[in-house]
Amino acid sequence: TLRVMKANAHRARLHQLKIAIAKLGAKFSGGTAMIEINTAVQHCLGQKEAIARIHQMVATLTQRFPSQVHQVNLHMKDHRFDVSFAAYGYLVSWRAEVFDDQVSLLGLIPESAKQFKGKMEQTIVSRLEETLTPDPIPKLKAA
Repeated sequence: TLRVMKANAHRARLHQLKIAIAKLGAKFSGGTAMIEINTAVQHCLGQKEAIARIHQMVATLTQRFPSQVHQVNLHMKDHRFDVSFAAYGYLVSWRAEVFDDQVSLLGLIPESAKQFKGKMEQTIVSRLEETLTPDPIPKLKAA
């Protein structure tokens, strides 16, 4: 049914992301053992609006978190973002693929940061959910 089709599509997207991030990770890690993080965030903004919001979120990371996030690099192509940055002294790499109703994320963190895996994933997902929350509809004033 529709739920099964969406799950299969999500698995296919994650497989494609794994291949791409493996290539990126090999280049990014410099031989360091890396841990993979897979997740997805649902949204209702449509692809174009979600892409614009994610771009803005990444562009302002160092201003919003000056003591935690450094060396932000962003590469975009169509609906894909490759983002790398240093967080708490660890080099982190993420690939996001933006679709009409979800963002699929695949991240790589160094093995030496495995104790922070949950916190890093929670922080990234939380920021992404916040970014993709629709703006509230203004209430009309009664005449």
